[in-house]
Amino acid sequence: MKLVWLRHALRLCLFLWVVQGYSQTPDHDPNRVYEAFALAYLDMNASNIDQLYVEDAVLLNLYDSSNPSSISGNKEIANYFSEMFARFGKTGQKLELTFKIIDRKKIEDTILDNGFYALTIHGDDQAKRVSYGKLSTILKLEQEGWKFMIDANSNTDESEYHNAEGNEIRRPH
Repeated sequence: MKLVWLRHALRLCLFLWVVQGYSQTPDHDPNRVYEAFALAYLDMNASNIDQLYVEDAVLLNLYDSSNPSSISGNKEIANYFSEMFARFGKTGQKLELTFKIIDRKKIEDTILDNGFYALTIHGDDQAKRVSYGKLSTILKLEQEGWKFMIDANSNTDESEYHNAEGNEIRRPH
């Protein structure tokens, strides 16, 4: 009788351990990092951006109209976005970001994404503007979920963005 009770207790403990472990498993959908990034743009809040990048991440800006530049480290990247959001916030502008992933390759705990983004800028007294760009990112799976390891972006035009077929990623509603 004690042996049967012990088996049931052991099974119950094992079941509870598995359920608790499963409930604490991070969301392994790589689109979540893009959704969180878009939400940071909408809120113009860089306080959590460093958590979207691995510690030694690199952000590469490769726009036609400027010199290529890179920013290294998740804290420095968050500072960059904090300063950018502050500039837009002073003018009363709002930012909405949408991603379109056209090519995704998964290699173990790394994902290589290529795609596009659309950045909509609007304000109360200002006409809406949309800027388009290309992106190439390398995501790394860490305990908390997917994070940016390399984030490279450049500009493109509206027709290239709209003609690209891919999965659109928006901020969560």
